[in-house]
Amino acid sequence: MSKSVKKIFLKVLCVCLCITCLIATIPFSATSVEEYAPSLDESISDVVAEAIEYRGEFTKAYRKADGTYVAVNAGEALHFQDDDGAWQEIDNTLAIEKNEDGQEVYTNAANDFSIELPTSIDSNSPVEISKGGYSVSFKLLSKPKASKAQVSNAKARTYKKGQTKHAIDLANPETKQSRMEYANVLDNTDFVYDASRFPMMSLGLNSVLL
Repeated sequence: MSKSVKKIFLKVLCVCLCITCLIATIPFSATSVEEYAPSLDESISDVVAEAIEYRGEFTKAYRKADGTYVAVNAGEALHFQDDDGAWQEIDNTLAIEKNEDGQEVYTNAANDFSIELPTSIDSNSPVEISKGGYSVSFKLLSKPKASKAQVSNAKARTYKKGQTKHAIDLANPETKQSRMEYANVLDNTDFVYDASRFPMMSLGLNSVLL
């Protein structure tokens, strides 16, 4: 190897080493999510705010007071993608709103599907689910007894002053679950709607999936 080639090689090597040393001094912990993900029952302190840019379907990330980030992973979806591809918070809380026909119905707050449930069910009260521009509706063919909707929206866990939240509670799990029940719509038969990432409806004591 000639002297000129050796000099060029040494210069390139020095430049590479300098770049490596420079990268090593950059505090990446302040701009990236920690690999550490706490268990859902573990407490997390010093959380400042959610880092929305790090959202995933099952993941939330939070910025801590020291500038680092921590991720919380759940077994059930926490977010859905809107029409623009952005991750939005799932909120399956059921509340009364008026539909396009001006009728009062129970509907979920925010998800990639929407559902309309009657405030009271009878033979003329359909249930409608819509997603991606398509919708499907159905009602009981047998003559059901009129039954008023019984709504159960999950409640957030309460904490005493000074307590730190568990990891899963940072993800607002209470907004992911809701339940609607119409009791005795048929003889000894209830109609139940359970909301999570996807809706599930069942009839009777055996939970026969519709």
